[in-house]
Amino acid sequence: MVVPPIKNRLKYKYFVITALTAGLLQSCAKPEPEPGTTTGKSAEPIKIEIAAPPTPAVADAQKRLPENIFDNRLEAKNLTESEFTSLYGEGIHKAMPQTQVIAEGPLKLSVRVAKTDRHSCKIDLHKLWALCKDRPGHREELVRPNMTTIYSMVAFIQEPLAGEDPVDKIVPLIRGEKFIQTVKNSGKGALEAMYYEKLFGDLYIVYGVDDPPAPKPMDRDYLEHYAKTKRELLKGTAMRNIERMLAQKVSLKPQGAIFNVTAGGTYDPSLILLDRYVKDMAGKVNGRLVAAIPTRETLFICGDATPGALAQLRQTTEQAARRSKMPVSENLFILDDGQWRVFKAFD
Repeated sequence: MVVPPIKNRLKYKYFVITALTAGLLQSCAKPEPEPGTTTGKSAEPIKIEIAAPPTPAVADAQKRLPENIFDNRLEAKNLTESEFTSLYGEGIHKAMPQTQVIAEGPLKLSVRVAKTDRHSCKIDLHKLWALCKDRPGHREELVRPNMTTIYSMVAFIQEPLAGEDPVDKIVPLIRGEKFIQTVKNSGKGALEAMYYEKLFGDLYIVYGVDDPPAPKPMDRDYLEHYAKTKRELLKGTAMRNIERMLAQKVSLKPQGAIFNVTAGGTYDPSLILLDRYVKDMAGKVNGRLVAAIPTRETLFICGDATPGALAQLRQTTEQAARRSKMPVSENLFILDDGQWRVFKAFD
């Protein structure tokens, strides 16, 4: 079982770990995508078969407790509570040299991780000592499972699983000109405090934070103090994160002559930023790939050689954008020689 990082689980400054410590799994529901108006009869979705990008395996992230952290003193017949406490603390420090271990009394330890001083934990060894005190010669086999739990939790602070660290939550959001102008008109330097860049046509990439139930634009405080990354690394980081988050979730749902591209609802439009997904979508349509992003949660595509597809895509896009409280664009965009541009055949 994966134990989430201490930094993401602590709600109080201190917590107690016993021999039966276990992590609580967290889950959150993604909002449903805002549907677009379509014509024609829906068919079964077409799954885009693309292998998931490599992510740290649980076994790699949750490293095994190192060997040789205990010696024969642990198995002494006349071992006392204080000696047991001291040896346990020595074992913690040998396994995790970055930690500071303080004995606060018999069978009570405080462990502090150097790089995250505010996250300290207290370890109560009373139950473990009750199991070990009359078992000389077998104490290490009883102590190691208990210490492995602590080791895994503290090790995650330094090497969190993909998706758990603040930098893993940076995402690229697709927004339109109206959104940029609204932020600009709000004044007080709101636009300057936001990280964004022009994409193509009237579309922009706005860098945000994955924060269910809905992502939020990222500010400088998050970038500098939480994610602790640089502005020049922002795009690459966001692309890797969204590719990991959307892996194995993408499907094309036929709706008449067009497709509704879905990947969970929240980040569907961001798929147009990922070359391998765009290439795969282009292979599913007749002619050149044409895309529309009428709202923040919808992405429609078609092929310009499919009869009636362009007219349906235009109608679907206009209707979805006009009735949405969060429209992005009424434009259609065509992939021409590997470059996206505004499709102007209807002008």
